[in-house]
Amino acid sequence: MTPRRILVTNDDGIDATGLRVLVANLAEHYEVWIVAPNQEQSACGRAITLRRPLRAEPRGERAWAVDGTPVDCIHLALKHLMIDTPPDLVVSGINRGANLGQDTVYSGTVSAALEAWGLEVPALAISEATIVRLQNEATTRYSYTEAAAFTCTLISALSSWASWPACVLNVNVPNHDLPNLRGPLVTMPGKVDYSRDIVSGTDPRGRPYYWIGGQEVRFDSTPGTDTHAVCSNNISITPLHDAIGHAPALPELRRLERLPGVVG
Repeated sequence: MTPRRILVTNDDGIDATGLRVLVANLAEHYEVWIVAPNQEQSACGRAITLRRPLRAEPRGERAWAVDGTPVDCIHLALKHLMIDTPPDLVVSGINRGANLGQDTVYSGTVSAALEAWGLEVPALAISEATIVRLQNEATTRYSYTEAAAFTCTLISALSSWASWPACVLNVNVPNHDLPNLRGPLVTMPGKVDYSRDIVSGTDPRGRPYYWIGGQEVRFDSTPGTDTHAVCSNNISITPLHDAIGHAPALPELRRLERLPGVVG
């Protein structure tokens, strides 16, 4: 499959630098459409808006800012805004920060790609990964240029295949020690271990509040994982699939079918 039209979204918002750098690089080779949140929607996962209408503000040619989640953006694009001109590929990103291990479950960037794939459109999720203590994240510099360039290289390589991979590819490009950036490794999700501290306090009106967070973070060092690859300064490419159901558990669970249907 050789894509001609690409839909770009993200979870950092339509004005995010990562999205703009990605679009500039893709636009040299493809027709690019943008449907992205009008503000940051990080860590919203597969959330979809059902209890209020959505609004899409035009932002120039083939671009809209949506007051919703990344998944909202995918549905609005594929089922309305691009209904007569469907994309050949969805690229979600470039995310500011890593989407590794179990964090992919929370990621709006990855969720948008999974939603597109579930609607039968091939998809990539792209992140610029930084391995830092969380308290230093605000001062981390992101260039996005290497991640954007690799995205174009990856799309070109996949276009030469007979068919697109039957999964979403979650790509993390390290931004630390860029002069020594190594090539891609195909990986499986590792584990990201946060301290998961709950910070509590009292607001100016005397009401208690709780902030989920944690300043310490550790990454799985098992070879073959996305966390190990990025910590080793390699680009990680992780295949993701959102199939629901776990077939290996069926034989054991069949015993539950002997339970009575009605109790009492």
